[in-house]
Amino acid sequence: MEAEVKLSGQVFRADLSTGKSIARTIQISATDSPFDMGSPNAQSAVFRDGDFVGDVSSGGPCNVNVLKINPHCVGTHTETLMHLIPATEAKVLPTVDAIVPTGLQLALVLTLETSAVADVTKLDERFTDHAGSDDRLVCAAAINTALANAALHLPIHYAAWSSAETKSLILRISRDDSARATAPWSFESGVPPYFTADAIELLNHRRVAHLLVEFPSIDRLEDGGQLNNHHRFWNVDQASKNLAEAWSAKTITEMVEIPASIKDGLHLLSIQVPPVRSDAMLSRPTLFELVELVE
Repeated sequence: MEAEVKLSGQVFRADLSTGKSIARTIQISATDSPFDMGSPNAQSAVFRDGDFVGDVSSGGPCNVNVLKINPHCVGTHTETLMHLIPATEAKVLPTVDAIVPTGLQLALVLTLETSAVADVTKLDERFTDHAGSDDRLVCAAAINTALANAALHLPIHYAAWSSAETKSLILRISRDDSARATAPWSFESGVPPYFTADAIELLNHRRVAHLLVEFPSIDRLEDGGQLNNHHRFWNVDQASKNLAEAWSAKTITEMVEIPASIKDGLHLLSIQVPPVRSDAMLSRPTLFELVELVE
């Protein structure tokens, strides 16, 4: 099924029958899970109720499994502002599925390089005071370079994305980046990459509403519980948790997996989440490549 999409005066083609998922497969009760995020792996237990046993191998009529999953720690998940707000306040916020657009949205895939702490310091960019000397950071300078390259090498793609009112940005780390040495990232494998404060402010300035990244968190995993970048992205004061100025229509999707077959450039994005009221939920972002039609 092919569709033609007109953006910024240019026509693109998308094959809607060949979407590519960038969600990681979750292994239930895996003993060798690629992630060690300080939480048990996804678990499955047989449902039992009186004489009913939800296990065919034990003589039950069908398999009925009860799953125990921590969305933040087992795979690709999409977070909302509820991630930062006390439960009493969060009751007024929309659910994950209500925030994520139900239709297709415009997304730009970009590849960039991380930077060492010493180099980020020279750039005078701000980052958590819990940083270690070996940490790798996604800085504003790297995002600006990636956007400039897109404007140079993918001018029509970049123009269409840049002019969109609501933007989705998918950032992946270069295959040759030294930060990849410890991927897939976890507490045990070393400190995953994370953003500088200036990088998040740049994304806000660019009106990025939906941010998707490969690593487990846009903040340092161990930052004293500050989550400064999360607060900055949603425009929430860390101390007051005041929602008056918060940007509740934005989402962060972490731990996506972007295969090499997906090219940098313009895509249609569908973030698929179940209608569950939670601060975050397992998600299945799916991309459809947009190809420029040349007359």
